[in-house]
Amino acid sequence: MTEGEKSIRALTGDRELTQMIPEYYGTVSTNLPDYKGWVSSTLSSGCLMFETYFDLSGYMLDDLTLLPRGAQMQDPGVYSSTDGSNYMAVVDILSQERLDQEEIYDSLVNQNNLPGMLETLNNFEQITYGSYRLFLPTLQYRPPTGIQIYLPASQTFFGSGDPVAVEKLYAYRFIIYPGIGNTERLEIPASRFVLLARIVQEDDQEYLMRLKRSYELKQT
Repeated sequence: MTEGEKSIRALTGDRELTQMIPEYYGTVSTNLPDYKGWVSSTLSSGCLMFETYFDLSGYMLDDLTLLPRGAQMQDPGVYSSTDGSNYMAVVDILSQERLDQEEIYDSLVNQNNLPGMLETLNNFEQITYGSYRLFLPTLQYRPPTGIQIYLPASQTFFGSGDPVAVEKLYAYRFIIYPGIGNTERLEIPASRFVLLARIVQEDDQEYLMRLKRSYELKQT
């Protein structure tokens, strides 16, 4: 290594990062109960959130940047409840900033908005990946146990996919089920975030400008 040359401890190149999220089982009393890291909203009895993150601190220590190449949510299994009279919204997000559960619920249910869109608190650049799915109860199949199966009716994607230079890339799942009633049971399958990325070393000026922009977005 020549004088002045940086020592790169973390490896650059193509990477596949994954983050597991457990299943959810819960029956409403006054709210859906917390379960295995899932947190129920204090604003609505029909809103759940799971928060975790990808630890990118090793890349930041070596002044490296993560370039997202693709992301997906794997959730094999069944979404179900014991009622089936309401719709269910499933929102999966990778964000460079922490998100607020109550703000997400209010924005989606009352304003039909999601993070990074107009009148939300988060900038478009901060949302690396987002998926919104609308689930509706199926009328063709209802098991004899009384469990109502939910099927996806539509899916849309959002987010910038911009390069990431932060210590933590937050991963969120939001389950929004307005009007859920007492004694109703909700079941959500286990899932996995998969993030395909390339780790690169940018020019010093470009990297410093990226850090500056990230800091400015945090302040606003």
